[in-house]
Amino acid sequence: ENEPSQKRLRRGDESRRERSSYQTESEKMSPVSASAMRGFGVRKAGLGASVRARTACAASTSNRVLEQSSKQLPTVEQQRVAARQMIAYFKEKKVEAEYEKNKQLGWVPKAEIANGRWVMFGLLVGMLTEYSTGVNFIEQIKLLLVNLSIVDFD
Repeated sequence: ENEPSQKRLRRGDESRRERSSYQTESEKMSPVSASAMRGFGVRKAGLGASVRARTACAASTSNRVLEQSSKQLPTVEQQRVAARQMIAYFKEKKVEAEYEKNKQLGWVPKAEIANGRWVMFGLLVGMLTEYSTGVNFIEQIKLLLVNLSIVDFD
């Protein structure tokens, strides 16, 4: 009665040893190749010499790539510094945009709109004056300059 159960225990120990040796082999490999081997059900005992060599080569190559990429990754402190610089940059851009928006003098859209409105008002007044007096716009300007004693056309 005890013999079959002891055999089962021995078989369980053997399979656990196989699994543990497989796990140590997969620990040497990259996570990708280890998961691929697990997915295909490949065990250490079933690997041929050429497959083992290719797997070891691929594992060492992927480990080198992982090491190089980990060297290139920024640290948390570097990320914080970059974030602070970005915040300062965008605050400065916001201030510049606000300044440009509220500028009153120079060649700014607000000044151009105001100048255009004054010109339209002056032309309207000139046309209404020409209509009411019969004197054309150019003669009105001459009259204005003479009456203000700016120019004497005599």
